[in-house]
Amino acid sequence: MALRNPKLFGLEVNNLFADIRDKDASLNVLNLPPKDLDIIRESSVTVSQTDFVTVSGLDVPLYKTIDRLWRDSLQYENILNVSSGFDKLLRGNLTVNGRITANAIRFKFVNGSGPSSTIKFGDVSTSRVSSWSSTDSPVLDTSPISYGSRVGIRTGGQLQFAGGIGGIKLKTSYTPELKEFAAELPTSKIECNIGGQTVSLFAMKGIPLVFRGFFRNLNATIRRVNIGSIRPSWRIEEVRDSSKRTDYANRNSSSISYRGTVGAERFLKYYYNPNNITSIVIRGSGITNLPESVLPNLTTLQLDRNQLLEFPNLVKLTPQLSTLNLEDNPFFLTENSDEEKLNQNIANKIPSSVTSIKLGRCFNGSIEQNIFNGNDFPNLISFDLDRRSYGNQDVIFTLDNNQNPAQLPNVGDTVTFYSVSRQKFSSFGVTGAGTSQRNCQDLSELKTLNLYGNNGLSDSAFSITSSSIETINIGATRLPIPDLRNKTDLTNFTYTNNRLTGIGASIIANDGSNDFKLKGCVSLKTFRAYSTYLNGKLPKIENELLDYLDLRYSRIEGQDGSDCISADTFQFIPKVRYILIDSRYWGVTTPLNPNVFAFNTKLYYIWFRTYSKTTGNFPSISTCPELRYIYAASNAFSGSLPNFASNPFIYYVNVQGNIFTGSIPAFTDKTNLRYLFLANNNFTSLGKFTNLTRLQYFYAYNNNITGTIPDYSGCPKLQRLYLYNNDLSLYSSGSFATLTSIRAILLQNNNLNSFEINNIIKDLFDNYESFNRSGVVVNLTSNASPSGEEVIDKLIFLKDIAGWSITTD
Repeated sequence: MALRNPKLFGLEVNNLFADIRDKDASLNVLNLPPKDLDIIRESSVTVSQTDFVTVSGLDVPLYKTIDRLWRDSLQYENILNVSSGFDKLLRGNLTVNGRITANAIRFKFVNGSGPSSTIKFGDVSTSRVSSWSSTDSPVLDTSPISYGSRVGIRTGGQLQFAGGIGGIKLKTSYTPELKEFAAELPTSKIECNIGGQTVSLFAMKGIPLVFRGFFRNLNATIRRVNIGSIRPSWRIEEVRDSSKRTDYANRNSSSISYRGTVGAERFLKYYYNPNNITSIVIRGSGITNLPESVLPNLTTLQLDRNQLLEFPNLVKLTPQLSTLNLEDNPFFLTENSDEEKLNQNIANKIPSSVTSIKLGRCFNGSIEQNIFNGNDFPNLISFDLDRRSYGNQDVIFTLDNNQNPAQLPNVGDTVTFYSVSRQKFSSFGVTGAGTSQRNCQDLSELKTLNLYGNNGLSDSAFSITSSSIETINIGATRLPIPDLRNKTDLTNFTYTNNRLTGIGASIIANDGSNDFKLKGCVSLKTFRAYSTYLNGKLPKIENELLDYLDLRYSRIEGQDGSDCISADTFQFIPKVRYILIDSRYWGVTTPLNPNVFAFNTKLYYIWFRTYSKTTGNFPSISTCPELRYIYAASNAFSGSLPNFASNPFIYYVNVQGNIFTGSIPAFTDKTNLRYLFLANNNFTSLGKFTNLTRLQYFYAYNNNITGTIPDYSGCPKLQRLYLYNNDLSLYSSGSFATLTSIRAILLQNNNLNSFEINNIIKDLFDNYESFNRSGVVVNLTSNASPSGEEVIDKLIFLKDIAGWSITTD
């Protein structure tokens, strides 16, 4: 007899029941105590597996459900991603539950039997246009599939027609479509001899121009030469359901902006004579297929951040192309193994007319050297293989079996813009004879060089030949700072995150002159060496147009003599706005010359930190009316703090960790001041702030301040007031009552008596009454305790009802 349980227990498991090794625990989770099962075990009734399924309430084996099935599915997904898909040939067997969408499916099959059997390839058409297996012999997995019944007639050839019922007929495999838009005009004229008569046939070739992709939103720009008053039309049409379409008919604009409700595979159709199209820009729209039409006058093609797999034959399709941008397309996923890398096969598909090439994030591995030589690309000006910080394809140029170490590609001497950033090149190519094969160092007219992020790139003899160089970025490499003296066009130099150490990273020319390596660069505006091993004594900077000098987190050293930076160091850079210096290797313990900033009237930001090395008074900033930021923490400045009387726009001041003494000035009318960080000094008194309408943060903890906490009603935006670890003994009644923006007041470890603490709590209560809010933090510990029933009641209210965090002794 079969066992039946009238009560069906549900599965009560929090996670991974199938992985529980303790059988008793497993049964308890199912509400099947082992003791109850003992009764079954001792019975004489025959019990089957089905009975236990009934008792447990499960109708399928547990390993096919919940977490385990989900985790197993993820494994299969990963396997499929690397073994098959729309971008590669399926290998192995696959059972499909559902349907596969494709123009055609290629598969392997065994031809024949026994020892003489062979593996061949077959194709199944799934499109409404017929397709045939390749005409290649033998057929390989990379052989093309032929689609449709298009016929091309060579000059002098013949087009013959088969007879049938009703006589000779001309037929196509395409279903004729009605003309819908004004731009659907004949593009070609064919003369045929039909029945002994010469007949002219007008054909519309390449209209519409059809792109295919998977997208929800799309922005597209196609420029053209107008045909009289005829204007182009656009159509967005779903691949699976042509009735779901959006038309943009007879538009004057060259652009459309489509916004769908869901992502779907769609056609983008453009109706205009392809001979008149001059520019196509469709970015980040999941385009997978390009039209096969020839665009004889197209000069700009920008299809970056799409999903193209096969590199198009642009020599055939766009013979006059000038600007080419196909970056961030997964060409490395092509089924053609000869085009998985950037090699001669790819270069052969790019017309020699191009002046600009962008092909970053498209290929893996090394680049075949000299494929972009000046003979094949005599017009090339801009060469861009950047792997930008954003993008879909996580691919990178690096060493491989073909090239170790990986070499930066050579180009022709016509190139003026060379940018190959965030790759893994580690060496330069060898410049060949003549001007057609040059590495980027030797380009005579180079204006921009960007090699940022090639972390292993090194060359102790690195130099720049071009006298026209304007921008250099060798950050995050291991290249030395080259001698760039008298490069009069040089505007921007970036060395940020460079990892080279030693003499090559010196800022000083290695010829005994002690010159700045960029001396005489009269156009220089920026010098960036943030987070580097840049070293050497700080030189005199004489680049008159310099705007930005960044030596933070470097190994720059202070100057010898009585001043660590002399008065004339920055004298000849009157337009500089940023002077940023931060070094643990400063070396000397002398002061700054008091007039070091006297000639820098445009100064906007000072960052100066030498980790307790620089002594003396803070230099004068009275000639810097545009100054907004001062970061001078962790030095050894002493004396009085400047009052910023000549700096009306001062916004941020941080001089924490120095040994300033005396009084914190009674700042008045500094309406732009928002951050004032004065902690960890030796200040002894605190002035009243007046009309500091934007001050939000004031830190003066860990000082020696005595006397009274002043009235802060002149700082209505104050959010954080940190005055702990001082010797304050008095409080100005009403000071905190109107600070309705305050979030934290830290006064612990001062010398406030109960009377002052009571007044503070009363003012805080009034503050809450005027603007109810929670979350304010107040620390009054290591002072006297509050007293009196009224004050205690208000304190309890603020803590328990208002939700303030107030700690007292």
